[in-house]
Amino acid sequence: MKVKGGVRRHLTSIVFIVAAVLVSIYAYVVDRGKVSDPERNQRGAALFPAFRRDEISRIELTGPSENLVLERGTAGQAEQADWRMASPVPAAAEPSAVEALLGALDGGNVIRRAEGQNFDKPRLRGTIAMGKVIYRFALGGEAPVPEGAAYLQLDGEGSFVVGRDLVTQLLKAADTYRERTIVPYLSIALRRLEVRAGETWAIERVDEVSFRWAPPQEGRISRDGIDRVWKALAETRADVFISDAEAERGQEQTTPVIVVMTPKDAGKPPGELAVGGVCPGHPEDVIVVRRSPTRLSACAPKMVLDGLGTPKADLADKHLFAARFDEVEELVLESLDPGGPKLEMARMGSGWHERSPEDRELSKDEVEMANTLVSQLVRGEGRLIDAAKETTAFTPRLRAVIGRAESQVREEVQLDRTPKSRAVPGAVSLADEFLVKRTADGALLAIDRELERKLEPRATALRGRELWTPPLEGKEVASVAARCTRGIEQELVREGTSFIMRKPAGYPADNGGALDLFEAVAHTKAESWVADADDGTFGLAEGCRIDVGVKDTTGTRNESLLLGRDAENGVYAQIAGRAPVFVAPKALKDMAARPLVDRNAFFIDPPKLTAVTLKRGDKSLTGTEPIFQAFSRLRAEEVSHLGPARPDEGFGSPSLEVRASVGTDAGPRTSRFVFGRATLLRDQKVYFARIEGIDATFLVAKERLDPFLDAF
Repeated sequence: MKVKGGVRRHLTSIVFIVAAVLVSIYAYVVDRGKVSDPERNQRGAALFPAFRRDEISRIELTGPSENLVLERGTAGQAEQADWRMASPVPAAAEPSAVEALLGALDGGNVIRRAEGQNFDKPRLRGTIAMGKVIYRFALGGEAPVPEGAAYLQLDGEGSFVVGRDLVTQLLKAADTYRERTIVPYLSIALRRLEVRAGETWAIERVDEVSFRWAPPQEGRISRDGIDRVWKALAETRADVFISDAEAERGQEQTTPVIVVMTPKDAGKPPGELAVGGVCPGHPEDVIVVRRSPTRLSACAPKMVLDGLGTPKADLADKHLFAARFDEVEELVLESLDPGGPKLEMARMGSGWHERSPEDRELSKDEVEMANTLVSQLVRGEGRLIDAAKETTAFTPRLRAVIGRAESQVREEVQLDRTPKSRAVPGAVSLADEFLVKRTADGALLAIDRELERKLEPRATALRGRELWTPPLEGKEVASVAARCTRGIEQELVREGTSFIMRKPAGYPADNGGALDLFEAVAHTKAESWVADADDGTFGLAEGCRIDVGVKDTTGTRNESLLLGRDAENGVYAQIAGRAPVFVAPKALKDMAARPLVDRNAFFIDPPKLTAVTLKRGDKSLTGTEPIFQAFSRLRAEEVSHLGPARPDEGFGSPSLEVRASVGTDAGPRTSRFVFGRATLLRDQKVYFARIEGIDATFLVAKERLDPFLDAF
């Protein structure tokens, strides 16, 4: 009895809940066919009292010359379906254009009501199917204000003035809504591509990223080269649509480029394009006719012909590997001799795990070097050898294998380490080449010594970038010396807070320059490690040497850095007394070659000046206060060279001569400066300059000299 009583107590609540559910169902199923008052109120001044984008399945706009019909899935399915054009031609619709139309319809607001207008001959009639709600409207003539506005009648709602944005969108031509894509298949969907142009060629897919020449030709296709073709096809989008008759007339006087695209899906027909001929009314465009799988005639940017006309020579792959850096999952470098060295590593997140010769996770510094090695290998190129023209013996000694991410593809190349000498065009010397064979297509490539070294399985290739142990940074500098190929042997020793130049003697030392050179050496890191020892080919013996001395707890620590010939992205380098060879920044070699002579020799503290005389040609002036002050900014940008002036520096007819008298504790002294002709230093205008008593030529910026020249 208690249970029945409980049911009675809750019966009323249950009835109300069921009623509410039924009302909700009715409202959704039945009332979705009309606009509710809350929905209308929420839309405010919007033209359409409700606008449910997910339910819109059809839009028809009928003007005097064409009837546009856009359709997508039925109500409830529309949001997931693609829009298509049903009229004036059956075609896929351009998504961005349809979205712009929906946005204009949704956002179109009523500016004011306008009853009494005549809509017997409207500019356009429209119908929108939104589920069970059907909107019908007519667009009339222009309204006087605001600019671009027009009259519009919406059945069941009245007549209004609507704004320019909606009017402009409604009056757009039907072609606006046609999909602009002309090419029938994406590159990833192709099994074969043939291009019949000045050179006819065909390629076939090898795997998800690689293509090869179609038989009877052999060899892999360059991804960089074919990317130009893919880019051209991607840009083959219709600027305007033309009739088939116009296209035929336009291509009568030309031989179009024919592109045949065979999809991987055997159930789909090949696609064919004919590209060529001047577009009628659009001379900057080219005619493109899609002959299959569906017919379409349009005009596309003329630049697509450049990509389609990529020479066959540019399509032949000269790279060792097809993989790109971010596709490499693992790398193996190993000797083919029994018991020979092996370097193996695999990606681990954003880093690398070394498998051989050690099993360990690489440190952050070592990961940088691993990335550098992989990047250099995948970018490495050689010279393709034509077996019909060059007979070359090949004995493999090393092999390199790259495993590509998310695939079972493993690319392998083999290396013959015996150098082959080849004459260098335009030179009297011979260059060493090394032969590499790509096992996938059998192609034989000749590579230079620099790339050959990167294929060697060396544990040092993964060494971190740090050079100095313990670090040189933060140490007290005792000496700096530079002996470089420009014939300058410089040696500076620190005494107190300043440097004294011992070699060459008699020059004031550039304290800032000496410290800058030391800091550059102390901060230098290896760009990459290229060899376990110097084999005499790096130019280290006859190159540049930088010596630095620092004070530490045991006395003076001396280190020497040897810089050789130029390498990829730098110069070859070695720390004296240590075997491995690495690549250092080229800027370090350039810095070491500069004379470390004081560039502040032109500076004079204005209060110490007692007299100044300027001479230019046959004119002379005495210094004024602005001239005196200009000496505080007078310094050289660089020392051009040591030794006597050169004939081309313009000191025979100087631009300016300056004589300055200075009062010192030791008595008066006179300084004489001579400025020669103007030249350029890294796009900056400078003057050659010399100081009496210092056997060197300096370079002084024009803006530092302008106050003296302007005095005339």
